[in-house]
Amino acid sequence: IERLLQYKYQGVDTVYIMFDGDDAGRKAANNLYVYIKSIFMTDIINLPDGKDPGNLTKKEINKIKEEYNV
Repeated sequence: IERLLQYKYQGVDTVYIMFDGDDAGRKAANNLYVYIKSIFMTDIINLPDGKDPGNLTKKEINKIKEEYNV
């Protein structure tokens, strides 16, 4: 958490959490959410089953950005 505070001091106020689209990824996202929701406005981007953030196409990334107004 202390490492994240440096971003808060730099003006970051919103954090989007995106992990793998599987049970472990969703559990990790929820655990992180619990820790940082009191510091940042936070939202979880849930990926479809089996989807990895590192394998998103440009089209998929743009769709997520549009959906979350990023």
